[in-house]
Amino acid sequence: MGTNLSTKKGRKLEGELLIAIPVFVILFTAPLFAGSYHTRILAKFILFGIFAMSLDLIWGYGGILSFGHAAYFGLGAYAVTLILSHTGFAGTLLAILGSIFFPVLVGLFMSFFLIYGKVSGVYFSIITLVVTLIMEQLAVAWYPVTGGLDGFFPVPPLTFIRYQLDADTYTGLMIYFYIIAVVALVVFFLLYLLSRSRYGLILQAVKNDPQRTQFMGINIATAKSIVFTLSCGIAGLAGGLLGPLEDFISPDLFSLLLSTQVMIWVAVGGRNTLIGPFMGAIVLGYLQAFLSGIIVEAWFLIIGVILVVVVLFWPDGLAGVLMRRKGKS
Repeated sequence: MGTNLSTKKGRKLEGELLIAIPVFVILFTAPLFAGSYHTRILAKFILFGIFAMSLDLIWGYGGILSFGHAAYFGLGAYAVTLILSHTGFAGTLLAILGSIFFPVLVGLFMSFFLIYGKVSGVYFSIITLVVTLIMEQLAVAWYPVTGGLDGFFPVPPLTFIRYQLDADTYTGLMIYFYIIAVVALVVFFLLYLLSRSRYGLILQAVKNDPQRTQFMGINIATAKSIVFTLSCGIAGLAGGLLGPLEDFISPDLFSLLLSTQVMIWVAVGGRNTLIGPFMGAIVLGYLQAFLSGIIVEAWFLIIGVILVVVVLFWPDGLAGVLMRRKGKS
């Protein structure tokens, strides 16, 4: 039985790679055919894809649903912006590290009080929602630092090998796009390896049968805390790279809407697949951009209908459908 489960798991992971390879090939070649506008939009959706993978790591693999995952995405964005605004171009490395460090710090704090405090289920989800609402209000109220509702503009650009990555120039945008694409590839590959590791198997066991896993001597709280803080750091990194690309950040990055959207991206793309949520963020991001320009008030309703249809007829999401088709071919 164990051999069959391992074989099934191996086939699933191989299916993920068969989907991921053409997806990243398309992404890396897209700027050669797209203009500056679509390249910038695609770069933004790739960052959303990284954000979606961070949520899938805790929801799909760890069985932890966070209703307020935008807290760490927004915190990463503000960390990069504020560090760059005080250090200038020389603070790029410090800013990137800050976009990871501060979300991880908050994640550790949350883990200590919630996971080790044995808060789970709907109560855990509600508290994570409250945290992101608190951060949104802090961003609004702390006007001298954050710019309040007006947001922060302009966001200082990052530097790469002494070159200023100004996304408003064609060359700067191209370099920044490929940096973002490489980061997405590295994040996916590392999380893919994690899912195949012993720790990945422990996470699956904790999600599927926590009591039996604890009986085997595995510390469930520690396993969940590690994956939760790792997820927070990845979400922060994605948010940190968004600020210089958009040249503007605002408290909306902490909003309930963004936290809801990322859950939809993960569900539609396919939980427990990594590449599924990544594709879901990009596909639904483009669909949202298209619909919001045509149907200004009803686009989110249409996205909601798509979510209901996917959950009812394709519960494994977009990636699950593609993997089954590849398995039959």
